[in-house]
Amino acid sequence: MPKNESVAFFGLAQDIYSDIARVHLEQNFERVYCFWGTNHVPPLDEPQEFPDVDWLFCFKSKKILRAKTLNSIRKAAVNFHTASPDYPGSNGVNWALYNGDTTSAITTHLMTTDVDAGPILDTAWFTCADANDVNTLLTQTYTQHLLTFMDITRKIAFEGIEWVNKAQAAYDGPSWASHTYRVRELEELKRIQPDMCKTEIARRIRATRYRNYGPYIELEGYKFRLGD
Repeated sequence: MPKNESVAFFGLAQDIYSDIARVHLEQNFERVYCFWGTNHVPPLDEPQEFPDVDWLFCFKSKKILRAKTLNSIRKAAVNFHTASPDYPGSNGVNWALYNGDTTSAITTHLMTTDVDAGPILDTAWFTCADANDVNTLLTQTYTQHLLTFMDITRKIAFEGIEWVNKAQAAYDGPSWASHTYRVRELEELKRIQPDMCKTEIARRIRATRYRNYGPYIELEGYKFRLGD
């Protein structure tokens, strides 16, 4: 039986992972209000009419919520960040590849008005040693993202705010890194300079080559981009 509580769910439109997450919430909570976003950066404004809810769950959403909205949530607003605490902000997958990380994580944390800075509840670690490109690591990350979301929201459905409080008190993993990554930094990472060494060029290609958004070299004002 669904728990007699309400949820505001922020997911990604036309995304199978978000669709599964929504169904899962509808099976565990009485009322689920869905807000569908895009990959547009910066994200579009949050809705003016916001429901009175017990919980807010942010999944594959770039939405940055205002203090008024966060303070209106009766119990807690929880975000599921698609990277470890080493990479608050944007594009953690790309930076993990660039730095040659062999593990990554989904970081579950309470939301504040600052990006990826709230108290951490859980880090779900997974190996990414065999991920040699963006597409592979994204697939691994999104799979773990959904599994973590389903696991933790199920615990919240059964144990409520008590689980959140216990998780926050018991957490002994890494804290958020001091640097918050921005989209503009990824754009700079994509830029290949003629004087870069072969190793640096290879690192940047590995970390940013994805569909038509990959690394590029700029000559006389023209961008020549490396595609798949």
